[in-house]
Amino acid sequence: MELSGSAADIKGSSISQPGPFSAQDVFGTRITSFFLASARLGYTSDNWLFYVKGGYAGAHVKTSAVDTGPPTTGAGYDQRWHHGWNLGAGVEYGITPNWSIALQYDYIQLASLYLAILPK
Repeated sequence: MELSGSAADIKGSSISQPGPFSAQDVFGTRITSFFLASARLGYTSDNWLFYVKGGYAGAHVKTSAVDTGPPTTGAGYDQRWHHGWNLGAGVEYGITPNWSIALQYDYIQLASLYLAILPK
């Protein structure tokens, strides 16, 4: 079992185009941290370990939405943990009995992000 956590500062935003019955909306998302709990299955050869891994993935996500004009104006903000899964693969080399160096790839899939716009 492998447990890992990381701080992050991944940001994204988008702006919707206003329509005849809606104003322009501004949406923002920011991931502040990740947590992975994975099981590894591998093959060893001399000091090398080749492995695949998979398990739980979670991320702390902050989302916001702002409706900038009539007919409705409002804003919403939310922060919570989003849960999902991860798959990965890697190679590790044992330099000494107590030290190793590794190269690993992780794919993380999280649940969709939803946020309601609250009226002012």
